[in-house]
Amino acid sequence: MTRVTLEVAPPTPHTITQDGQQRLVVRFDADALDATDLRASTTTDTLQALRVGDAPQAVTIDLGPRFASFRAADQPGSAGSTRVVIDLVAQTETAPAPGTPPAGTPPPGSPQGAPPSPETPPLLDLPPAGGLRTIVVDAGHGGDDLGAKGAHGTLEKNVTLSVARRLKASIETRLGVRVLLTRDGDQPVASDQRAALANNNKADLFISLHASASVRPSVAGAEVFYLTLAGYGAEAQRAATARADSLPVLGGGSREIEITPWEMAQARHIDQSAAFARALEAALHDRVAMSPRALQQAPLRVLVGANMPAVLVEMGFLTNPQEEQQLAGDERQNVIVQALVDGILRFRASTQATR
Repeated sequence: MTRVTLEVAPPTPHTITQDGQQRLVVRFDADALDATDLRASTTTDTLQALRVGDAPQAVTIDLGPRFASFRAADQPGSAGSTRVVIDLVAQTETAPAPGTPPAGTPPPGSPQGAPPSPETPPLLDLPPAGGLRTIVVDAGHGGDDLGAKGAHGTLEKNVTLSVARRLKASIETRLGVRVLLTRDGDQPVASDQRAALANNNKADLFISLHASASVRPSVAGAEVFYLTLAGYGAEAQRAATARADSLPVLGGGSREIEITPWEMAQARHIDQSAAFARALEAALHDRVAMSPRALQQAPLRVLVGANMPAVLVEMGFLTNPQEEQQLAGDERQNVIVQALVDGILRFRASTQATR
């Protein structure tokens, strides 16, 4: 295995994709990169070179002849930076099974002299056409908004940011999907700005991460919420089933325009949000303790303006001493991340099955 480490300052959203079998491309959500000291300290059978990519906002990793697969993760760097760690895994050599033709032997029925098929490396679980392309992960609270606080000083804003960063890295690595964070530092973000980021980037899913508090320390368990239309009246029900308006355009013809008031944006996605919430709740239930009311609807402001399936996940109660200790630790945070990724996969599979 060869490890490539990129120190990125300031932290910048990015995706990692495999371009054929010859290179990996790390694309940053930026206009350009100021790439200093960008070089490979050595070459190996999985790494040939590290360079600025064809596009000014990309870094290209030229792969070696024995490259098989890769895994990547984001880690906190020095002075507020992000460290992008990419492990290049080499092919393993195993003895052929009895009766297996030697390597390079054309398969039966192939033309004599045809070149052998190259060994195909394991692929990421990439989304098919029409599948997920962008997911927004919202780390609740931030800045002066501390959120809930545990008896030992654990702050909700810190837990949500840590889990959000881990979730971003896991989704990008396992699903090959672009992930944007509503915040990647300790800054305040208004509720409507969080949904606006998702809308402006045409996100397919919106996940808001939180941790609960209760006056009773014994209360514990994770919960998943989606928006309720109660209180929005008949207008919300109409918005949930409304169709696009057909407007005339210059030069003749018409064009369908969807005009959705901010307060009604989530209304037309309620059914999908409910299905998404059920998928996440089921995945979490397999791994962590759940509240007796594990799946709920509530009039949550952060979900109102989201124009895509959107949920809010309460990962546990910081006011419960045991859950505070767990939520502050790497093990529980990683378990929650694995559950959320599995929930996303379940939801994606269910939506593809109904098409």
